[in-house]
Amino acid sequence: MWTLWKTQGITASPWRDDIRLGAVREDGGGVRIYVGSKYRWRGTLRFDRKRHKEWFHMPLDYARINQFPEWFTVEDEKRYRVFRRPGGQQIMEGRDLRRLEVDLPANGELRLTIKLESRLE
Repeated sequence: MWTLWKTQGITASPWRDDIRLGAVREDGGGVRIYVGSKYRWRGTLRFDRKRHKEWFHMPLDYARINQFPEWFTVEDEKRYRVFRRPGGQQIMEGRDLRRLEVDLPANGELRLTIKLESRLE
């Protein structure tokens, strides 16, 4: 649970020992993510979902004993602005962002900032 907190519920698949992954929340609900790898890594960053809503059909995520909290969650029907360093920015649907493909070279790193897109385009 501590590791999920330090990655805001984001996981890397497939996982390897040389992968470095961390995330912090931003004011306003966004998240900043760092992923790096000693060797070339091609994989997926998987984002959490609103489990209380999708799995349990509950109106909100209330505290429960032995619960895995929801940190940064992505909703299928919402749009997110994804800023990549290195790289540019793009707007993604939540259903596409939930499994974000990443290709890192050896000793590569990627920094992402993800924010909920407030306006429709």
